[in-house]
Amino acid sequence: MPKGRRSPPKGAAKAAGTPAKAAWPTTLPERFQAIRQALNARGKPATSEEIATGFSRAKKDQVAEILETLVTVGQARQTKGGKYVA
Repeated sequence: MPKGRRSPPKGAAKAAGTPAKAAWPTTLPERFQAIRQALNARGKPATSEEIATGFSRAKKDQVAEILETLVTVGQARQTKGGKYVA
């Protein structure tokens, strides 16, 4: 490396091209709100796995259960292809 230049921090190249993941909320009401907002922000149908990958440390089965509950209470709907929309 040329004199006077520092190497980028570890993970910088990966982080530069990848959007930051949202923190997985700690309370259930916050999780419902975050998933609902994620569905709205996507603007297109998404699987529970796709929604889960937008959060750090989110468990896919928990996201799937919350999405199913949102469908049940009329806050989301599931497409024939198994994806969810707000």
